[in-house]
Amino acid sequence: MMMILQLIVLIFIVLALAGLVIGLIGGLFRFFKTNRQLPMGTRFQLLGKDVFGTMVKMIGRIFTSLAN
Repeated sequence: MMMILQLIVLIFIVLALAGLVIGLIGGLFRFFKTNRQLPMGTRFQLLGKDVFGTMVKMIGRIFTSLAN
């Protein structure tokens, strides 16, 4: 039983890290592509939104696959 729990936690961690990396890469592309008129703070907010949004999506996919 403990092994299964550890495996589930490990999968969550791996997918959260994968979401972090994917979000960071996508966010950085958007960070440098957005028009230069935007203030730097707004660009950092968009970057953070991309990173955390992708992490939440990855974890949400696990929950939906476990629920089905």
